[in-house]
Amino acid sequence: MEKWAYEIEGGSLKIELPLRFFTWEAITAALYPFTDRCSILPKLKDAETVSVLFEPKAGVSVPLTDLVKAFSNELIDQQLRFQLNREFGSVRDAIVQRAFAPVSKPSP
Repeated sequence: MEKWAYEIEGGSLKIELPLRFFTWEAITAALYPFTDRCSILPKLKDAETVSVLFEPKAGVSVPLTDLVKAFSNELIDQQLRFQLNREFGSVRDAIVQRAFAPVSKPSP
């Protein structure tokens, strides 16, 4: 089993994510909930890896090992949402279209 590479150094957290498991869209969506606590810099390390640097904001105490776990869970959640949308988004769209279609009254 391949582990994610992460490093905690100088009060910052750096995580490297393989693009073969996660889309750029899922990664950026997973980062959003952490913007209140950290400044975040995602960047493409190479064609197969995204590097994400988390730096806690001034005056905010963030246990970085807990941040790794919370981000991991959020990333898996977001990737699943993107996969389900890709597979079943058309079904959802059809249901919404049908639900909001105009209703015609029967003729008397």
